[in-house]
Formats: sequence, structure tokens, C-alpha cells
Amino acid sequence: MPLPTIGSRSTVASNVVESMDGDLVLIGYSGTVSLEDGAAASPVPMSFGDATMTGTTRFDAGRGLLLGTEGSLALQMTVAMRGAETVIETVTTIALELIEEE
Repeated sequence: MPLPTIGSRSTVASNVVESMDGDLVLIGYSGTVSLEDGAAASPVPMSFGDATMTGTTRFDAGRGLLLGTEGSLALQMTVAMRGAETVIETVTTIALELIEEE
């Protein structure tokens, strides 16, 4: 998948049904996201390590609705400036929740 200013990204993920209770299905996911080194359209040279992602999705199978998902993505990148390298580690957390009007 091409991303502007970052380059090409590829994702390998595994989704596993962890439990089912009536129509409620809990699905766990994990995997890695890889970014192609040297593809970033940035004036600062940077390289990316593989990012790891984990999370859980709740799905209502009876209504065919995504109820919510919670997950995180951990990424390490190395930035080189003026002969020095800096390693930056980030963790991005996401939470999505369906809000239904009564």
C-alpha cells in the first residue's frame, strides 16, 4: 500500500476468533507492518523497523455490525541528521466504539 511521504507499506496479520457468546464475537489480531527503507519522500534520511500490532475486535454477528476495536501499533524508526542517528520509538493506540442512538 503506498503512503504519501512514507513510502510503501505491507501488512501481515493473523485474526483469531477468541470467543463467541450468542451473537457477540471477539476476534483477536496481531501482526507486523513493514515500511520500505529509502522510499520515504523526506529530506531527512530515515529507516523503519518492522512495526508490531495487536488488538481485539468485537463484532455483532446477528446484526452484522462492528461494535468496537481496541489495538496498538509499536514502531521503531532511525533518523539520521548531520552525522548522528536518533532512534525514535512510538506506540499508537486506537479505540473505536459504535455509539447507537436510542
